[in-house]
Amino acid sequence: RSFAFEHGRIPSNERLEFLGDAVLQIVAVGSGAPIGREVAPRELGALFAGRIADSFRLDDEMRRILVASGAAAGLAGVYQVPLAGTIFALEILLGAFSIRAGVLALAVSVIATLVARMDVSTETFYLVGQVEGGTVMVLWAALVGALVGLPGAAFRRAVQQVESHRARGWGVLWALPLACLVTGVVAMWLPQVLGNGRSAAQAAYDGTTLALCAALLVGKTAVVLLTLRAGAFGGTLTPGLSIGALAGLLLALLAQTGWVPDVVVPGLGALLQMDLLLSALAGSVGFLAVSMNAPLTAFALVLGFTGQHSAAILPMLAAVTMAMATASLWPARR
Repeated sequence: RSFAFEHGRIPSNERLEFLGDAVLQIVAVGSGAPIGREVAPRELGALFAGRIADSFRLDDEMRRILVASGAAAGLAGVYQVPLAGTIFALEILLGAFSIRAGVLALAVSVIATLVARMDVSTETFYLVGQVEGGTVMVLWAALVGALVGLPGAAFRRAVQQVESHRARGWGVLWALPLACLVTGVVAMWLPQVLGNGRSAAQAAYDGTTLALCAALLVGKTAVVLLTLRAGAFGGTLTPGLSIGALAGLLLALLAQTGWVPDVVVPGLGALLQMDLLLSALAGSVGFLAVSMNAPLTAFALVLGFTGQHSAAILPMLAAVTMAMATASLWPARR
């Protein structure tokens, strides 16, 4: 199936399965499933791009570029992030950069974004303020990125583990309802864990108490992994972003209460009243970069999702760089 998705060569008898899978993912997330909905538009984009490639009888290389661009265009259109969609196609789906692929991916993402505007709001996905890009802010963002790097690597490994051992066949009939029941019980106290992570991330960007932040961090991570293990198919992009935002906010709240020792970095005492929004954003971009293993895509997504201006570029790049650096300390799988 992954080969068919990548190259757009989906047998006619399986196309209905892809369509049904995409619809079920959207319905599941709309019903409160704690996974991302970004996989559904990517699947549909790849499916239609493959059909277009068949119609024009394109060669294999151009077909692969077009299918990757179509899949990324689904992401770009739904979230109104054409630049992030372009980078997503090049960095993740194609794994290579070229002028031809870049121009085609950008064109398809821009077209998809414009067409989606007929129904999708042009407002940023998250409503947040603008952060400053001063030297102290950059240093703090780098520190937050460094501290969320290893947890991001652990989350990526955990997702790989649960997906490789997800319930299949008849086991899904009891595992998935049980996971939904557990999620519902957790949501009685933490309603922000429901859905693709937008509520949890917005809570982090708005700022919350230390206890609620820690509870949401543990709860959201647990229900995401449980749902994937129970047999659900869905994305981890927006859930990962929300977990990273909560982790970054938690670090700032711990620093303000003195739980983070001053020896972590010289002069940490001057940073104890650091902007909580910057901490959450730095956690988002660093954690997402590591969990997706795509630093450029994560950087473009967070800027696009939150509508940050040029002042945020340096802090976000510092967080991504340090997160990827510390994540490299995680032992590679055999």
